Amino acid sequence: MRIAQTKLSGTSLNGNPIPKGKWFARQLRRKAEHVRKTGSLPERKQGTGGAHYSLLDEEDVRKAVKSFLSSSGIGEVNPRKLMKHVNEKVLPSLSHSKKSISESTAKLWMRKEGYQLVTHKNGRYEDGHERPDVMEYRTRFLELLADYEPLMRKYEGENCVASPLDLPPGVREIVAAFHDESCFHANDQKKRVWLTESQQLLRQKSRGRLVHVSDFIVEDRGRIFLSDAEVTAQMNLPKSEQLESFDARTIIYPGKNGDAYWDMKQLLIRKTIEICKVTHPEKQMLFIFDQSSAHRSFAPDALNAKRMNVNPGGKQPKMHATRIPMSNPNPQMRGTDQSMVFPSNHPTHPGEPKGMEAVLKERGLWARLETRCAPGKFPVGRCALCKASEAKRTKIEADARARMEAEPELYGFDTEDDSSSRDVYCCMEKCLSDQEDFRSEKPLLQQEIEKAGHLCLFLPKFHCELNPIEMYWGFAKQRFRDQCDGTFPRAKTLVPECLDGCPLETIRRFFRRSWRYVDAYRSGLTGKMADFAVKKYSSHRRIGAKVMMEVDMLTR
Repeated sequence: MRIAQTKLSGTSLNGNPIPKGKWFARQLRRKAEHVRKTGSLPERKQGTGGAHYSLLDEEDVRKAVKSFLSSSGIGEVNPRKLMKHVNEKVLPSLSHSKKSISESTAKLWMRKEGYQLVTHKNGRYEDGHERPDVMEYRTRFLELLADYEPLMRKYEGENCVASPLDLPPGVREIVAAFHDESCFHANDQKKRVWLTESQQLLRQKSRGRLVHVSDFIVEDRGRIFLSDAEVTAQMNLPKSEQLESFDARTIIYPGKNGDAYWDMKQLLIRKTIEICKVTHPEKQMLFIFDQSSAHRSFAPDALNAKRMNVNPGGKQPKMHATRIPMSNPNPQMRGTDQSMVFPSNHPTHPGEPKGMEAVLKERGLWARLETRCAPGKFPVGRCALCKASEAKRTKIEADARARMEAEPELYGFDTEDDSSSRDVYCCMEKCLSDQEDFRSEKPLLQQEIEKAGHLCLFLPKFHCELNPIEMYWGFAKQRFRDQCDGTFPRAKTLVPECLDGCPLETIRRFFRRSWRYVDAYRSGLTGKMADFAVKKYSSHRRIGAKVMMEVDMLTR
């Protein structure tokens, strides 16, 4: 309002006159009053006077176009494909008098539906970020993290200085250690360079040999490695008592005639745990990983329906015995012990692992599966939806939702219902995987960490902003691209130099940014709102009340 009043007086805030008349002053005063009363800008009416008829305004055409756009894969649709689809399928099926549209019209329609031509950049996977199952897991993750946060030291102020931590007697301090892997390519040089008109920079088409890095970062000392003094103390110990390694970082050079590609065996979490006994004595580590298939891999005898056959025997592993959970739909089966292997005196399959059919029948779930099948049909072991990759499954579900949204009366679809829960009786694998004892099976990585007395969490999918090590990679890669010359020997030397060149205060600022995202999600912010709040409020771990008021005003 002060700006509006100042401009009405005929001068700007710096004292210079504004070359506007009385009409401009009246309009500015009216809009300022609207903002004061409603907290939002008035609706813009520019261009609304020239609204003409468009074929997209017809309900049938718009439904068909929306269905095509929503069922297309991310980044696969373009104006030419839309034009071809409308001209060859939509308009002929509707027997419309208009026979075709142009590519420029298709481009205009895509813009009306919210599409825009953008340059690809690495970032958050927005389509999966707010998926219902991902949001549900994120809520559980934040609840678990909230239980540990009171026992974690905070680093406050402009210089990220450690604040005192008052712990109850007998309770250990918790230190969060975030893990991730990243790849550096020897020929991954910066894309923008300064050249004269007569200069031409020639580079190899290949990105060069690969340097693969696995590392941990912690807020108190940056990385998990022994200092010079700690290394000296280790060297003074007998050889049998010394650590095998003094650094939790692992660097390999995979490729032809190189190291094997990264797998779970190379993570060597036991090595990291042993180093933490020296770097963080009397403290409890909270190891946090992303949900890659390697990190979530299970022990050989773990309960895993994906590794089971329909019938007994075969190459399926022998899984450990379990107890039928109390959440089983059949009350008479609840709490009873169940072996996943037939006894040695079984008449046909002695000592062989049971298949999914036998396990489901013992749990009283087979009849429920049979009721979902057509007469004379047998329940399938793994349906097409469960076989599909996550990206393909997302597309299949989007296609089905688009069809139901186009004709809700035909499918009995409620457009207000955002529920995306799947039928757990679609196949044997899905039915068994949904059982509580199968769902609660812990990955091998988590078992090893908890066995050593530490804690383990897995980040929600598509939430790289919650992992501060992602920013650490970005810091190192920016400097790597500025200094690399495209050769592999230079890359091998440069990668550890760039990683070690990140200051401790900078790493703590990376942590602070991730903690602000944690607080933003706890406050109910998602997507663009969380990005705005984190960027706006950058000096503390939490989102301030003032910024929350601004976000609330913007979303009204």
